[in-house]
Amino acid sequence: MKPLLSIVVPAYGSGAYLPRSLGSIARALSKVGPGLVEVLPEVDPKEGDDSDLVIDSFRGDIELFSPCFHKVRSGLLSSRLSGAERAKGSYVAFLDADDYVDESAFLSLLPILAKEGPDVLSYSFYLSKGGKSLGRYPFSSSFKGSGQKLFASFFLDIGTRGFMWTKAYRRELLLGYDGPFLSAFEDVCFNAIVLPKAKTSIAIRKPIVYYEEGNPDSLTSQRDPSRYLSHVTAFAAARAYYDLHSMEREKLVLRSHAWRMRLSFLYARKKAKEDGMGRAEKEKADRLFKATIDLSKPLFQSVPEFEETYFSFLKKPERSPS
Repeated sequence: MKPLLSIVVPAYGSGAYLPRSLGSIARALSKVGPGLVEVLPEVDPKEGDDSDLVIDSFRGDIELFSPCFHKVRSGLLSSRLSGAERAKGSYVAFLDADDYVDESAFLSLLPILAKEGPDVLSYSFYLSKGGKSLGRYPFSSSFKGSGQKLFASFFLDIGTRGFMWTKAYRRELLLGYDGPFLSAFEDVCFNAIVLPKAKTSIAIRKPIVYYEEGNPDSLTSQRDPSRYLSHVTAFAAARAYYDLHSMEREKLVLRSHAWRMRLSFLYARKKAKEDGMGRAEKEKADRLFKATIDLSKPLFQSVPEFEETYFSFLKKPERSPS
């Protein structure tokens, strides 16, 4: 019998956090029957990191456990999708190595996936710092509907967020991904492309994951004067994909939620300015966003230089498993 759910755990320099994340999975697995969930660590190499030793120590604690160690680093999205390619489960969910799951995670998810069979199941999360819960993210609604409903909710933050680690996807949705591979805000672009392709979706308010805010090595904790431009680029890349694939309905949804994107950008712009963003980069991001929500002509006509940028993102990073 194949598992219902595969959990992909991408790791890069994560030896200090993996005992907690994998330990939380093992405890959650103890609450459900055997053979239902497989765990797939995807490890990119980093000098001085002992992720391989930590992962080996869990081989006896997790029944369906299949780590993959890579010789070269290729990025978070590539690691996640590499795990999805190896997965045997009907559904694939993701857990970042510095985060961890609630003990009732699989008790909550598996019955919905088995009985309802949505293409995407979205769930809430707890905020955590240093392993201590700071409370749950305040989603205002739960719902069942089309992928388009979840897609619209993704812009509003009312029932889902742009993160890949707050969703279980039907595996086929992931295998068909043909969009950009970004190095920042990759979840945003990925979900903007994949969610509209789902036929059915469910969003629940139940928190499943603890999101760790206290990791000083996390990209979100690093100084980044390009944060604002990177955030805008994620939506611009999705808009370019819509243009190239004649996704007119998705462009209208994006345009109608421009006000919400502006609110999201306020934080990214503020942080980028604090980190040293220059005037030229701010103006570049402003221009790109204005073009992204202008549906009167294709994005590449409004910002010709973005065409080369976009197609450079389509080159899937090379992976070399050891």
